[in-house]
Amino acid sequence: MYSSQTADVRELFGDYIEGNGDCIALCLYAGDLRTEARTAIEKSLEAFGYGKGACTYACIAAGNESPLDPNALFMLVEGLDPLLIVCADNKSCVALGAAYRENVPAHTVSRIFGRETAAFNDLGKLMESPESKQRAWAVFKQLPKR
Repeated sequence: MYSSQTADVRELFGDYIEGNGDCIALCLYAGDLRTEARTAIEKSLEAFGYGKGACTYACIAAGNESPLDPNALFMLVEGLDPLLIVCADNKSCVALGAAYRENVPAHTVSRIFGRETAAFNDLGKLMESPESKQRAWAVFKQLPKR
C-alpha cells in the first residue's frame, strides 16, 4: 500500500525526479546540480549509515517543464516521504519554504514537517575550495546518524 503511493508520485513527477529505490533522502535543486555537490551528498549519507544510493534528486524546474508550484512540491515531498531533505540552492530553499509555509534558512539544518533539512545557498559553489567544503561538511554533520 505504501509503495503504491510512492510509485504514483514517481510516475506523476517523473520528469523532475531521478534516482530509484527508497527515498531516504531527497535533494531539491533548481537548474543544474554539479557532480561535486552530488558526490558530497552521497558520501555524507553513506558516512552517516544510510548506505549507497540513499538520495533521490528532484529538480524543481526540470528542462523545459514548468517549475513546480508550492502545492506540487508539497505533493512530491509528501508522496516520496523522505527521512531527510537537502536543499542544494537558494531557489530550492525558497520553494520548499513556500510549499510548507516555513522559513528554510541556508547553511544550517532545520526541521520541516518533522524532517531534518540541510539547506544551502549554492552547494555546488561550496565544493570549489577546501575551506568552503568544510562549511558544507559542518552543515551535513548536523544531520542524524543512522
